[in-house]
Amino acid sequence: MKILMVSPSIDNSENLAQTIHQLQFAKELELRGFEVHLICRTGRKALPFIKKSVKNIIFHKIFSADIPYKRIFFTIHTRTLVNSMLKKEKFDLVHDRGYLFGGAGIDTAKKFSLPTVLQVDDDWIRTECLTSRLARTNFYQHMAKRWCSRIMNDTDKAFTVTETLKRIAVKEWNAEARKISIIPNGVDVEIFNTDVEPFGFKKRFGKNSPIITFVGALGPWHGIQNLINAIPLILKENADAKFLIVGKAKEYSTTQLKEMVEKLKLGDAVHFLGSVKHEEVPRILIESDIGVAPYSNRDYGFSPLKIFEYMACSLPVVCSDLPSTREIIENGKDGILVKAWKREDFANAILELMCNEQKRKRIGAEGKKKALGNYTWEKSTEKLIRLYNSS
Repeated sequence: MKILMVSPSIDNSENLAQTIHQLQFAKELELRGFEVHLICRTGRKALPFIKKSVKNIIFHKIFSADIPYKRIFFTIHTRTLVNSMLKKEKFDLVHDRGYLFGGAGIDTAKKFSLPTVLQVDDDWIRTECLTSRLARTNFYQHMAKRWCSRIMNDTDKAFTVTETLKRIAVKEWNAEARKISIIPNGVDVEIFNTDVEPFGFKKRFGKNSPIITFVGALGPWHGIQNLINAIPLILKENADAKFLIVGKAKEYSTTQLKEMVEKLKLGDAVHFLGSVKHEEVPRILIESDIGVAPYSNRDYGFSPLKIFEYMACSLPVVCSDLPSTREIIENGKDGILVKAWKREDFANAILELMCNEQKRKRIGAEGKKKALGNYTWEKSTEKLIRLYNSS
């Protein structure tokens, strides 16, 4: 089967979850004999993550300059390129990774009577409101909901990454429930496992220092501020605790976060490691005692990679209690759910695990079992192929 995968949101940052997500699908499809043409804002040379794994994904690069209103330009270029490719070549299906006011793959494939699959990774409208004042206006909200409704009903099939997101699409965008499947994100078990060489943090800090690790973008939605605010309460009970923060600055700059740490007088308890290559992250996780996912109290219907990656490395997870995370974690069995935006609750959940090695090991083992059983890219791709075949 020859697939045109329209993914303008993929750029040069290999560590962005959306980039990893799309490239993993392309990789798994290619390994199963599919011919995958990937429209995105980068090329193979810029993504060593995929370069090492797969040789035959065909990249088609679109407009990628980092300028104001860049989304308008790359959306127009995508639409032109898709139209040109469908005129010249025969494809069996168009897979469109959706975003607000995008839809170039769905719209153009319709003209050529090709089957389509629309991918929905989060609540497009609520996500837009995070960074845009315009998106919060009544007029914009009205137009956005109309567009979401139209694109969801124009596609032949669609999938969301959670049941929560499917409910949002049906209730708020008037999407047809029968069209929508659920295909969660996953973990690359070839990379995320315990058979790796540690960096040496345990040796550096000492065996009596529990290590709590955060991996992700450094922004309000990922809740890094929730972790930093809880650290003084944790250090009050265990002054030897160390906190590793792995990720690229986003809404918060590293300078801002370091100023927060300094203001709270956290000393050398907090270590900012910056952006780490995806394949190197397990070397940090296997030395950690607890992995945290302290999301803000807004749910965008997401399927968080970090949780699956923590679990695959047998790391017990303390995570924000949200509808989407409840779909993954059974509280107390394979993870801990807590209102992470309430610092006392978050700190107490971490402290409870820190003080109970047996519980950490049990939850870590149950989490790994669940991740490998339900949330690998291989399993998600099998679901995607079944969806392709039904389109």
